[in-house]
Amino acid sequence: MAPIAEHIPVASFSCPGCDCGACLSDAVEAVRRIEGVLHVRVDRTRKSLVVRYDEATVGSTEFRDRIRQAKLDPL
Repeated sequence: MAPIAEHIPVASFSCPGCDCGACLSDAVEAVRRIEGVLHVRVDRTRKSLVVRYDEATVGSTEFRDRIRQAKLDPL
């Protein structure tokens, strides 16, 4: 029997600049490239990215930095 997976953190990061498909794509790709990211999805209603990640590998500050580098302004 496979071991039960440990808790996988999920965080949401605001992307008020994500008004078009290109902006969303840039933000998702920037976050997806971070080592330790397991999954990224867009919440269009809240203009945010929802990220599942390995907290032993990456912290939430890295996500904010990458989003900022993608020329978006996370809150």
